[in-house]
Amino acid sequence: MDAQEIVFQCLDGNLTAEQIQQLQQMKNLTTELLESTYVDDEQGIQTVHIVVENPAEPATSSELEVQPIDPNDELTIKYIHGIISFEQFMKEHSMFNKREDADQTIEMEEAEDNEEVEMEQEEEPKPSTSGQNEAVVKQEEPPVKKRKKRPKKMHSRLAKDLQGLMGEANLMYARGQHMEAIKMCMEVVRLAPTAPEPFQTLAMLYDEIGDTEKSMQFLLIAAHLMPSNAEQWMRLAEMAVDFNKLKDAITYLSKAIKAEPGNIDLIFERSSLHRHLDEKDKAIDGYIQILKLLPVDAADRYIQLVRDTAKLAHEIDKNDLAIQIIENAFEERPACITSEDVNLLVELHMSQKEYVKPVQVIVQNCGIKLKLLRDEEIEGQTARDIFETKELRENIKSVIVPEMMPIDLQVKLVVCLIHLKMDEIVQVLVAPLFELSAEEYGDLFLDVSEAYMEEDQFKEAKPILATLVNSQTYNLAAVWNTYGECLNAMGELQNAAEAFKHVVELAPIHFNARVQLSTIQQRLGKPEEALNALTQDISKPQEIIGQDIRLLHQRCLLLHSQGKYSEFLELAKKMLFSHFKEILNPQHIAVVLSYRTQKHRSLALRQMLGSDVHSVLKDAPCFDGTNALPLDDVWELYLKVCNTLCDLDRYQEFEELAITALTVPQFMDDSSKSKEAEFICLISFILNKNGNYAFNFVKEYCMKEIDNNRAWNLFNQVIHISDHQRHNRFLMRYMLKATDNLPLGILNGHQSMINGNYKYALAEYIAAYRRIPKDPLISLCIGLSFIYLASAKFSMRRHFLVIQGCAFLNQYMQLRGECQESCFNLGRAMHQLSLFHAAVYFYEKGLTLSPCIEGEDGVFDLTKELAFNLCRIYQSSNSDDMARMIMEKYLVV
Repeated sequence: MDAQEIVFQCLDGNLTAEQIQQLQQMKNLTTELLESTYVDDEQGIQTVHIVVENPAEPATSSELEVQPIDPNDELTIKYIHGIISFEQFMKEHSMFNKREDADQTIEMEEAEDNEEVEMEQEEEPKPSTSGQNEAVVKQEEPPVKKRKKRPKKMHSRLAKDLQGLMGEANLMYARGQHMEAIKMCMEVVRLAPTAPEPFQTLAMLYDEIGDTEKSMQFLLIAAHLMPSNAEQWMRLAEMAVDFNKLKDAITYLSKAIKAEPGNIDLIFERSSLHRHLDEKDKAIDGYIQILKLLPVDAADRYIQLVRDTAKLAHEIDKNDLAIQIIENAFEERPACITSEDVNLLVELHMSQKEYVKPVQVIVQNCGIKLKLLRDEEIEGQTARDIFETKELRENIKSVIVPEMMPIDLQVKLVVCLIHLKMDEIVQVLVAPLFELSAEEYGDLFLDVSEAYMEEDQFKEAKPILATLVNSQTYNLAAVWNTYGECLNAMGELQNAAEAFKHVVELAPIHFNARVQLSTIQQRLGKPEEALNALTQDISKPQEIIGQDIRLLHQRCLLLHSQGKYSEFLELAKKMLFSHFKEILNPQHIAVVLSYRTQKHRSLALRQMLGSDVHSVLKDAPCFDGTNALPLDDVWELYLKVCNTLCDLDRYQEFEELAITALTVPQFMDDSSKSKEAEFICLISFILNKNGNYAFNFVKEYCMKEIDNNRAWNLFNQVIHISDHQRHNRFLMRYMLKATDNLPLGILNGHQSMINGNYKYALAEYIAAYRRIPKDPLISLCIGLSFIYLASAKFSMRRHFLVIQGCAFLNQYMQLRGECQESCFNLGRAMHQLSLFHAAVYFYEKGLTLSPCIEGEDGVFDLTKELAFNLCRIYQSSNSDDMARMIMEKYLVV
């Protein structure tokens, strides 16, 4: 019988005394020796632990205990036996630690709640009872059970014989017999897998033989088994840094900090790693923690760390936090504060567009005195408080600045006072600044001038900027640009134009300067010079990629505003679609239009043109790079191009441009713009009389907007320009799905009448007449249907059909009213029936009426049609004189 069978029988309680003795002899158990056996079953691996208290005496089955092992220790056992990998060990261990921390948090909260309950019960007055009453009270109020606190896990200690084995392993290690020492340590691990000592020795052994990764793994296990040892975690962090595993190093340092919460060096090292990983928020949290732990005598380190932390917070746009950090330093360590710290705090306040607080900081910390209107001088906290409100500031007569005050703080004080509208005091403080050299202190001059310009005090800013641009050091494009803006705001357009010309000379790619110069030249009445200010060499379309797209956009808008449409269209099309030159051609247009989504269009183009086509479309010059235009600006420019092409009747170009826009990913990704682009494409087909392409688009619109009459009107327009009969089949099939749709029924009636199926047309019109009997168009169509049936060669009951047709035509006349249109339609119907006397009556009456709609170029004027039909009737009746008179009066061009 092997050991595994004995363990199973031990669990079932079927072992005899002899078998138990055999088990003890096989394992040579010593006092409180723990043995682990792994049993494989269908659910996984189970761990069985048998504890024998006295191995010298035979034990019975009842004296054998089966104790569950701690899950954290079980992971170690599984890793040592090769059941799980090191990565699985670390993953499971981290999950277990998170659950354990959560359980401890819950237990701590429950313990606090129980303590509060106990305190409340102690505070409640106990009723004074005696004898039996006391017994009754005790029975009614059972004692509150206190939750037992979870005992803190103790690290396992090696038994005496295993300690000896570890000592022998350490001796082997000292002698250089590494492999023998490793075997002994592994034997100790097998017998006591939860003891950290063998893992520590194994880490040193593998480090000695050069297997650093294995050494790190064993050291990590030892650290988990003894988490209170900060040195082990620190060693692990160093090794992780060597392997460039910075996130792991941060985790190990966090464990070390948990073991030694007051170790400032550990916190600083972890924050440095966070900063290296660009996790600045976490780095700031660590620095703030260090500031709380630094002793009083570490003043230099404290103030330097305050500065670094504030600057780091400013880098991530957390100015409020940076201000709070420095203000805390001002309160806690006022003796450490220098002018550098005051300057930093003032800059942070000014970056928040706050000007009262920085003045208060300067006044309180720089020895500034205020002289009030009542000839009283104040300083310190009293002077600080007077800047709180505008009413109090009006009592200040002058500001006395110490001679030793740094010049940069003086300038910041001036800038803040400019924003606070304290002009009289500012004039006194600014005067000494002009005595300084502009070559050396030009940046301070520029700060003052910009403050004046922000407050629209351009007259005060002008002399300062003029001094700067005339210097050698600050004769820069940025300074000239500011000077030009100042002159432009003052209305000195000619001088401003000269200033911006200097900017363009010094910085040819300066976008704002070119736009400002162009605008000023336009206002001065110099359109050609305005265009030259925005001109770039784009002789080849490929060169647009290297140009400033924003500048080209401004040039396009200027050309459009000046009415130079040919140049505008050429430049705009190059800017928008120059990268499509070799992508789209007539062969690809049909493929683009055959798909209704951008995804399918891209896939089709990719199959035809290669996998690089999508990147070419995506990286258009107007969308790519630092100078890329906003999508809305590109879209507005595209609409301007479309409208201009329509105004110039260049419908073929309009159609090509509209098709190209359907392949722009940026347009198609925006739902509103994609719908509008498709509608523009449909309009281009209609204007260019391209019914084949237009039908696919308008069909989709009608299917989606079946109740929209405008969609069906567009469909009717497409039918008139289409050369094929696909629309007939579409109308018939769709009528089966939407039998109650009124526009669809009327269109079916029109198509039936065109095809000569007058009976089918009449049926459709009658169905529509039942729904809208007051619509004159329906009455006209029904009357015409009867007239056409009566005019057929083999028509039955022709007299009845004529009467019915005339009845509906008269109803049409009543609903529409006597106008040029109704007279022409009735005259044409009578003309069809050869009732010439009635036709002449309606034609002559129509000639006396004006058109129903006053359109351009007489599009809706039926005078010529009326006159021509009337001439035909007169000619057929041999009334040539009457025909000639009508022709000379109405038909002569």
